[in-house]
Amino acid sequence: MNDRDTVATELQFQTLLDCTDGVAVFVLDVDGQVVSWNAGAERMTGRTADDVVGQPLSVFYRPCAETETPASLCDAVTRNGRAESTGWGRGPDEERRRLDLELRPAEDGTGTEDRFVAVLREHDGEDTETDEDDRRVGERRDGIDDDRSPGDPVISDGLFEVAGDALYRLDTDRRFVTVSEGVASITGYSQEQLLGEHVSRLFDAETAERLHPLDGASTAPDDGDVRTATTALKTVDGSSVRCEVRSRMVGTGDRVRGSVGVVERASDRVGDPSSPAHRREVVQRLLDTAPVALAVRESQTGVTVGNARGRELFGFAAEDDSRAVGPSVRFFDAEGEPMAVDDRPIRRAERTLEPVYGEELVVERAGGSRRSLRVDAVPVTDETGELRHVVAVAEDVTERKQRTETLRQQRRQLRTELSEVLDRVTDAVFALDTEWRFTYVNETGEKLLRRTEEELLGESVWDAFPEAVGTTFEDEYREVMRRQEPTTFVEYFPPLSAWFEVRAYPSETGVSAYFRDVSDRHRRKQELEQYEAVVETVDDAVYVVDGESRFAAVNDAFTSLVGYSRSELLGEKSELLRADDVGGTVERLTREQLDGDRTRAVVESEIRRRDGSVFPAATTVTPFPSDDGGCGRVGVVRDISEHRERERQLESLSKAAGRLLDADSQREMATIAVDTAAGVLDGPFVSVALYDETSGALRPQTGSATDGRLADVERLLDPEAELAWQAYVDGERYVFEDVEPVDEESDPFDVAVYPLGRHGVFLLGGSPDPKTASFARILAANTESALDRGDREARLVEQQTQLREQNRTLGRLNRVNGVTRQVLRTLVDATSRAEIERSVCEQLTTTGPYRFAWIGGRDVVDDTVAPRTSAGFENGYLSELRALTDRTHPSVRAVESADPVVVDDLHDDPPFDTWRSEALKRGYQSLICLPLRYHGTSYGVLCVYADRPDVFDEMERSVLRELSNTTAYAINAVESKRSLVGDADVELELTVEDDSVSYLRASEELDCSLELDDLVTQEEGGLRAVFTARGVDSESFVAHTKQTLDVRELRLVDESGSDAVFECTVGVEHIFQTFVDYGVVPRRFDAADGVGNVTVTVSDQFDVRSFVETLRTQYDRVELTARRERPRESPTLGEMRAQLNAQLTDRQRQALETAFANGFFESPRSSTEREIADRLGIAQSTLNGHLRAAQRKVLEYLYEPD
Repeated sequence: MNDRDTVATELQFQTLLDCTDGVAVFVLDVDGQVVSWNAGAERMTGRTADDVVGQPLSVFYRPCAETETPASLCDAVTRNGRAESTGWGRGPDEERRRLDLELRPAEDGTGTEDRFVAVLREHDGEDTETDEDDRRVGERRDGIDDDRSPGDPVISDGLFEVAGDALYRLDTDRRFVTVSEGVASITGYSQEQLLGEHVSRLFDAETAERLHPLDGASTAPDDGDVRTATTALKTVDGSSVRCEVRSRMVGTGDRVRGSVGVVERASDRVGDPSSPAHRREVVQRLLDTAPVALAVRESQTGVTVGNARGRELFGFAAEDDSRAVGPSVRFFDAEGEPMAVDDRPIRRAERTLEPVYGEELVVERAGGSRRSLRVDAVPVTDETGELRHVVAVAEDVTERKQRTETLRQQRRQLRTELSEVLDRVTDAVFALDTEWRFTYVNETGEKLLRRTEEELLGESVWDAFPEAVGTTFEDEYREVMRRQEPTTFVEYFPPLSAWFEVRAYPSETGVSAYFRDVSDRHRRKQELEQYEAVVETVDDAVYVVDGESRFAAVNDAFTSLVGYSRSELLGEKSELLRADDVGGTVERLTREQLDGDRTRAVVESEIRRRDGSVFPAATTVTPFPSDDGGCGRVGVVRDISEHRERERQLESLSKAAGRLLDADSQREMATIAVDTAAGVLDGPFVSVALYDETSGALRPQTGSATDGRLADVERLLDPEAELAWQAYVDGERYVFEDVEPVDEESDPFDVAVYPLGRHGVFLLGGSPDPKTASFARILAANTESALDRGDREARLVEQQTQLREQNRTLGRLNRVNGVTRQVLRTLVDATSRAEIERSVCEQLTTTGPYRFAWIGGRDVVDDTVAPRTSAGFENGYLSELRALTDRTHPSVRAVESADPVVVDDLHDDPPFDTWRSEALKRGYQSLICLPLRYHGTSYGVLCVYADRPDVFDEMERSVLRELSNTTAYAINAVESKRSLVGDADVELELTVEDDSVSYLRASEELDCSLELDDLVTQEEGGLRAVFTARGVDSESFVAHTKQTLDVRELRLVDESGSDAVFECTVGVEHIFQTFVDYGVVPRRFDAADGVGNVTVTVSDQFDVRSFVETLRTQYDRVELTARRERPRESPTLGEMRAQLNAQLTDRQRQALETAFANGFFESPRSSTEREIADRLGIAQSTLNGHLRAAQRKVLEYLYEPD
């Protein structure tokens, strides 16, 4: 193919690629760098050739797999001839998109594969969750974010592995992410020990902040300079090493990703660079090793100091040059005339204060030998302009001048020989002698080699162009010299970035080379080959037609799409494939493109395949000039059948969404979903089933016309079959294969079940493809959203109804709370039980709807309730109630059950009881009776009557129940107080018998006696009892007690012989708790043979009868055996304890009681202070403080005068 044909074909392929839509075609070198870029790539990525060429592939493409680096993909192409990858990139709109990449080799004509054709196209599959994970992995890999600019520096982990220096890299939290072996060698840490550690492991805080200011930084600092610090680096053995550290931030202007650093041990450096001695030593070394003569003349002293070469040439040392050179050295100018001292360069620069450059002179040494020198002399002044010294440099150019003269003579001779030939040669020419030195370069050669003839003459070609050593150029030239035969070759020379066609000829004097730059021709050939590879690589169908609309070229994808072979298409008219009349449209769009009115044209048409079938297609058309002066076209064809179907589905979904938005009922929503699916999809059947809360099953709401004939919907929805039910329970889509149809003539089919949240399922018959599955998934999601909306609207209506009801309830609650607050204020100030009861009744009946209230106590003789206090509209009701009350009255039941009894409507269930009839006569419509109990002690019953039925709902009952409990508590408090403030004490002795009492049962079953030593109320609740068991071993007693439910935390305190002292905590059902709840602490409580003998001391105001009756209601047999009164002369034990407890804090009282119970105050001590502190869970010093403070308060109470 000649150059003209190559250019024409190249233009066709260039046009073909530029018009390819959705495909980026470019070329990579072996290092993954972009070397070419087309218009299609620019449209697809939004990047121009100037942005991309010379940049790595990673600038605009990120593979999903971490192992798919550009180098690995190129290696795969070399091995397999092709490589594919899937990854992510951004388009012109900066929106992330999924991309497919394919690489193939591009032959460059030399047999080597150093270029690769890359085709980048949009991914045509649907993204999955795995794809999304791949995208996130691609974004995080190597710490490079997707928004990294092309110039953003990236530091490879491999660099740290092979680096000879001590290198490291930190993330934004100043933690090591990469550490080289050099750092490990200096610090003694292994690389594994440092990875993930904070930088403070090696640096102090100040140095770390100065070198790596990363904490809290989200953007890179303005200064991107290197930071340097000399610091002491921490080592693994705790010592330090003085090092110099250089660091720099890594990131772009809008983001920082860490920093890198280089460490150099100070001891590895030669001397202290800040030392004057070191600087003088370095300067002297430089001077003495320099190949030129160097001298410095001081202006004040006139002393000239020179290096070794200067002393060799001029003979001076550390003295004035006029005395140093003396008569042994004579100076001549370039013309050979003697040179006066003041005319010498160093003196002239000293005199004129102007530098002297490149002055040639001759020095004659003793013996008459002469050397040619080239001298530079520069004056150096201070800030005021005064001369300090003159620096001079002299280079011996004797041999160079001699060589130049020799070469000049050879050149004149060679020019004479070749003048006639070279005058007719337009190629670049150069000649080499047998020593490979340049002897001639013509003007064209100077331009191509980018060096002048003067610069090259006499220099070895291998020294002038060291890059040529070891290449084809050297091999071919040496072969020509050896064999003395001419050769021709084409080779690329990287330093000049050009391809050269070389013809080399041998001669007796060396080698002559004729060469020309053929880069453009080679590039066109290479691009043509690349275009050919690209056309066959892309998956899109591509064709080329000439000016007569005849097919000139087609690729394999096009033949597969239309069903014709390549031979059947080439030369045929394009009308062969048209199923509609779009020829005029194509011609019009082509003219607009040629006129510059349009840059891109896409035509949608119908194309007929070889088998007669027709499919919709979108063709991107681009014109190009043909060889005959006409205009051809390149077309890229895509089958858009799926696109058209997708548009139809989206339109149906849009309409369905609007209808679902207006639907009111679940059945209507289900019908819309079924109608939409049946109108778009081709499945055997479609149905919607919703969950029925009453039956707990999925019930079909509606279905397509073929449901009953093909599918047994009830069986699909049966929970036992676990088909649709499994999808509903798991909330995931399931596909059940080979479901048997109802119609025996039909074939088995698959059923896809989509959950509709908590509402039900959407069933679709058949095996949907990905596009159909996507449609069904979206339709099911829209249906679920509509059902959720319906539920929310229904709940909103229900909530509004509830809100109105709650407003009414809150009004009643405010009323009840107002009454309760008034009652509580009265209870706080009450001083007697009668006052409490009267106040409660009065406050309850001050406002409606409470009409009447009374409080009564239980008569233990006849098991009835006798009213004590009342308030409100009574009208003789209590006198009738006293005459008529029996065990059926609600007040009696409330006392017996200890639970409120409510009669919502006194009119219910006639005939009426007498008490009910009397209540109705007085306008009472409803009743509640509330027991007054506190810690198991009954204080009577509170009965409240309302003037309306159904007043006492759940909320009102709860509030009144709290009020009754508060009233019982207040009565208990008043009664307990009354037992402490009488004028005399009453000592009571009682006997108690009951097999259910564990304390009594233990004395009988273990044949032992028990004596109560102490009974203390604990801060956290419950009672702690200390008692002595006599006549039983401790192990037997412990084993027996473990079977009881009202004793816990039993502990043996002391044991001597058959006596054992125990400590335990008793529950609320224990008999000890019964006494304490009534405000009575037993002074003595002995048990033997199942009988308990109890002695208590109470005030003369204490209600002994009520107390005894309460005990008799709880235990089988209780007898009051003695009652003795005596005047109170001193505070009772209970009073003293109450007074002491008032002075002690809870912690002090607990510490003192625990120490006493555990024998801390005995001699010898049974428990140490540490043991008691451990038991209380506090420090020993804290316990000591509590004990001292408590003892001081007890002693002050006993001995401090009033």
